[in-house]
Amino acid sequence: MQLKSITAMIVLLLVVASMLVAGCVTSSDNTATNQPTTNDMISSLNKYFNSTKNMTMVNSFEQTIVDHTHNAYIGSFKDGADKLTPKLHNYTVIVATNSVDGQMLFALQVNKTKSAGYVEITPTLDTQWHGYYKSSTSAANGEVYVTVCEPHNCTSTVANEFSLQDPSSFVVTVDKISNA
Repeated sequence: MQLKSITAMIVLLLVVASMLVAGCVTSSDNTATNQPTTNDMISSLNKYFNSTKNMTMVNSFEQTIVDHTHNAYIGSFKDGADKLTPKLHNYTVIVATNSVDGQMLFALQVNKTKSAGYVEITPTLDTQWHGYYKSSTSAANGEVYVTVCEPHNCTSTVANEFSLQDPSSFVVTVDKISNA
């Protein structure tokens, strides 16, 4: 009798093992399933600025890691010929893991921006901070926008490229603008 139960256990283990090898059973780690590849994201961001916003690429987006844990994409673009006074935009796009992480990254980027000499010019919103460099009245020395975007709520911004590629993304963007 004991031999039959041991044999049944072995057969059951073999069936489970063969299903795992065949891919019939998967495990889940609760991460987004449609995460874009780095090359897809870089291509999408470059296309957004070159085609959609008609900007001239100065430095193509590159992936980096910020704060030792977050994927970020950094690139710079110059306003196109459709602007009277073209500006240089240095973009940092940071991918947050969830809403709490997005809020923390937003606050961290605002604090870094203030520490670099930018002065808030409009009341801070929950999702955007705007400042001028060493002035509260003029963008002559530069300006910056820090924005946090929720999934499915990133219309008409660089963060929209992430919501199109991965609808579960919270994204923090920093746009430092200077004279070209």
